[in-house]
Amino acid sequence: MAGLILKISLCHNMKYWGNITAISRIAILFGLGLICMIPISYLSEKKKFSDSKIGWLIFNSKKVVFLILFLGVVFGLDWIGQKINYKIRDYYLSKNTETTTGTIRGIKSLDLVKVGYEKFCIVDFVIDNKLVEQGLMLKYAKKDNDYFKRFKTPKISGQNLAVDRLKGNRVEILYSKKYPSFFRINE
Repeated sequence: MAGLILKISLCHNMKYWGNITAISRIAILFGLGLICMIPISYLSEKKKFSDSKIGWLIFNSKKVVFLILFLGVVFGLDWIGQKINYKIRDYYLSKNTETTTGTIRGIKSLDLVKVGYEKFCIVDFVIDNKLVEQGLMLKYAKKDNDYFKRFKTPKISGQNLAVDRLKGNRVEILYSKKYPSFFRINE
């Protein structure tokens, strides 16, 4: 439960993403491992039929199926945590918000061994006369609007092929007053 709560509350934040992703998966694995101690001990007991080839196959296939289901639940809870985090972000961006102007500094990819990777759009904007650097998950930004789609496809103008640059663009930012790490790039 603690792993899921961490994932739900902080996975959107670039500063904490790597630690939260690793800690939440470990906590989910540990918690589910504790819950599943009885089925694991049941599967580890040898039955009388395990001496035959068919009995051995059935006995070991139960272990494999249980392991696959166990890992599926771990990654499913991780996925659910991210979906709930996005919904919480939408909730906080639906009320008590402010708008400001920000500058996109580029895309940063965070890669962690055995945890995965995530791409963030780095945006600088001013809140209460302080310059804030925040990262917006590219997955979230693409769900929010079509702003980032235009940077993928080149445009033909006359006899020139033009590609829009993302870095350095000034954009309107909608952010939550209560939790400024929840923000959205408006088109």
